[in-house]
Amino acid sequence: MTELRQSDPAEPGIVRRCRGRARTGRRRAVSRVVNEVAGYLGNTPAVARASYVDPRVIEAYERGRTIGPALGRLGADAAFGHLATHGGVERAVISLLRDPAGRAREKARRERRRRRGRAEAGDA
Repeated sequence: MTELRQSDPAEPGIVRRCRGRARTGRRRAVSRVVNEVAGYLGNTPAVARASYVDPRVIEAYERGRTIGPALGRLGADAAFGHLATHGGVERAVISLLRDPAGRAREKARRERRRRRGRAEAGDA
C-alpha cells in the first residue's frame, strides 16, 4: 500500500485510536496499531512496520491528518461482492500518501540513508 502500502493496513487502526492524544499516547497508539497489523499479517511488529506500514501514514497521523472522514463512508461506493476499502477510502489513503510535505521528508530520509551508506562503505 499499485504498492501494498497504498492500502495501508495501519490507517484505520490509527484513526480509531488517537484523536487529541499527547505525544506519549500517540506513540502508544502507533505501537498498538503496528502490533495489530503484525498479528493480522502473521509477522512480527518489526517486519510489519518495515514492510507493510508506510511511514508516511504514521507521520501524517502525528501531524493530525488521517482518513477518518472517509471511513464514515466505508463501502458506500462498493458494489456487492467488492471490497469496501476500494473507492473513496482507497482514494483518501492515496491522497494522504501523496502529501507534498510527506514526500519531501521521505526524499530527505532516503538521501540521508544513501549518504550514510556511502560513508559506511568508505570506512570499510
